[in-house]
Amino acid sequence: MQGKMMGANGAVMSETDASMTSAAAVTTMAASMMEVTQNAEPGVGFVQALIAQRNGSVALAEAVLQYGADDQVKSWANEVLAAAPADIARWQDWLDSQPN
Repeated sequence: MQGKMMGANGAVMSETDASMTSAAAVTTMAASMMEVTQNAEPGVGFVQALIAQRNGSVALAEAVLQYGADDQVKSWANEVLAAAPADIARWQDWLDSQPN
């Protein structure tokens, strides 16, 4: 499946499923990271941003595994997927222990 996107020079370019999936992951991650800047406590905002970034890296890793061809990059994607649940749980546990 191919979509359309605007290139830097204004030309319409075709967009592959892989690039559309990656763009969606980055857009979601960026939006989540911007939300955390609203927190008055920098430590809490930092940990919330870590979680948002890790969720974004998971989505990108899944796109690599679905669409990628390079075995080394797929290996790194699998490492990200393996580490993410423990990282997110550790950071979420810390957030849950903070006073509201």
